Amino acid sequence: MQDLEIIASAGASFRPGDIPPPPDGGIEAWTQVAMGWIVIFATWGYVNSFGSFQAHYTSTLPQSPFQISWIGSIQVWFTFFGSAFSGRLLDAGFWIPTFLVGAGLQLIGIFMMSLSTSYWHLMITQGVVTGIGGGIIFAPSLALVATYFEKRRGIAIGLVTTGNSLGGTVYPLVVRALLPSIGMPWTARVLGFINLAGFILVAIFMRPRLPPRQTGPIIDWSAFRDTLYVSYVGGLFFFVWSVYYTFYYVSIYNIPS
Repeated sequence: MQDLEIIASAGASFRPGDIPPPPDGGIEAWTQVAMGWIVIFATWGYVNSFGSFQAHYTSTLPQSPFQISWIGSIQVWFTFFGSAFSGRLLDAGFWIPTFLVGAGLQLIGIFMMSLSTSYWHLMITQGVVTGIGGGIIFAPSLALVATYFEKRRGIAIGLVTTGNSLGGTVYPLVVRALLPSIGMPWTARVLGFINLAGFILVAIFMRPRLPPRQTGPIIDWSAFRDTLYVSYVGGLFFFVWSVYYTFYYVSIYNIPS
């Protein structure tokens, strides 16, 4: 995903003169790639799997498919919205608390989703709480990986973002395999335990390379004076309007009428 690479490159732009150049490889750098991959797998991969939940909720809840799709839409919105602010926390040296809060919120959302019995329960747990948690951790993790690379940055971020596609494939397969045998509550808990295992590895091995930068705005508004950047963001805004339609509704066509 090119937009994720742009986020990562922007977050890696700060490097004072007394800081050694990025290693551009080696065990430590590629370990960060693996940990970043886990974060994207567990955040965007999970978000992109909502179609499997859409199909299940359509057959079990009284709400229309349109109303149900708002759960996933709210989740996407909070994931993007949270990332607009969380990147600055990495710059300020707060990677560990930022990650723990974001991962904790996402896991709380998933495990509370397993206890949800109504549409509005799911809207809050799966939509709002899980979305906020994912938004807090995904942008800083990409930016952190980018600080370890310069010439190979595109390759590194490209590898990290494959977690998005694989997660969007694996989670629906898990949901489809488990739902008939153990039901929705325990299926959700299994997904939560999968993410918990991955997040434990990330908390142990993912570490920022650059020293904290204490000054600077939460949002760099000067970026919006760049015509190319604004055009890209505007185009992406309209692109995302259409892309999630397929993710959310394609599974419904497998449900017998």
